[in-house]
Amino acid sequence: MTANTTQAAQLSAMKAIGITEIRLDANWDWVQYGGPGTFDWSQLDQAVASVRAAGMSLDLIIDGCPPWAALCPTTFKVSVAGGVCGVSVVCRGDSAGS
Repeated sequence: MTANTTQAAQLSAMKAIGITEIRLDANWDWVQYGGPGTFDWSQLDQAVASVRAAGMSLDLIIDGCPPWAALCPTTFKVSVAGGVCGVSVVCRGDSAGS
């Protein structure tokens, strides 16, 4: 079963129990992950087309942020010492992250 077939089956099952509209995360990072001059709408376009093909309406929730645009990108440094794991978030311009 392909991802599109699985998605169509899931949407059909949702509609069969009376769901007529869904909310979908439209994560900015999915569309513009490669930098400010790159766009790839294919993943979002496919999801929107599947929902419409199922005869359902759609609310897009714009969220997320690609690391290149984030003031504090979610880059983690993990250190393990003596069985204790420490995680720190490294922000752009943070001398501790250098």
